[in-house]
Amino acid sequence: GVFVMGDIPSRYDADAIRKDLKSSWSGQPPRIAATEAFWIDLHEVTRSAYGKCVEAGTCTPAKCDDAQDDVGERYSDEVLALVPQTCVSREQARAFCKASGGRLPTETEWEYAARGADGRRYPWGNEIRDEYRGTLSPVNGMVDTSYFGLRGMGSNALEWVSNDFELDTGLA
Repeated sequence: GVFVMGDIPSRYDADAIRKDLKSSWSGQPPRIAATEAFWIDLHEVTRSAYGKCVEAGTCTPAKCDDAQDDVGERYSDEVLALVPQTCVSREQARAFCKASGGRLPTETEWEYAARGADGRRYPWGNEIRDEYRGTLSPVNGMVDTSYFGLRGMGSNALEWVSNDFELDTGLA
C-alpha cells in the first residue's frame, strides 16, 4: 500500500527541523511511503507464546531491570499469559520471530499496519481515546484496533522493527 508515513503535527515547521534535527520529533517530515504486501500478527507476542519459545530452548528469558514496570503482580497467571511480552531486546525479538517462521516488520510495514491507508493520526483514528490506558493489558482486553483490525498497536506494549533508527530519515 501507499500511505502518509511520519508524524502528522498539528502545526508543521520545516525550517525549525532543518536548523536542529535533534530537537525534531522522530518521523518528521511526513512523506509518502509504499510497501509491498506482507503478513503481520494480529496482536503483540504474548508472554505465553514467548515462554513456550524459551521452554523449547530457542529463545532466551526476558529480563526486566528495576526501572521497568513488570505487571506480574496485577494479573492472575491465566490473564498474565495473554499480556504482551516486554523486556526483550531486538535480538531476542528477532530470535522469537525466526523460531515462529516470521521476521520483524520494517518500520514502514509497522506504520502502514498501524496507520492504515487513510492517514490516521493514531491506529484507532484521529482523536485521543481516554479508555486506552497507559498500562499493559491482555491482548484480548481493552486495546485499540487499527484500520486493518490489528490490536494494541498504539495502546499496549512498544514493538520492535527490523531497521535501525536514523535521525534524518525523510529529510533527504
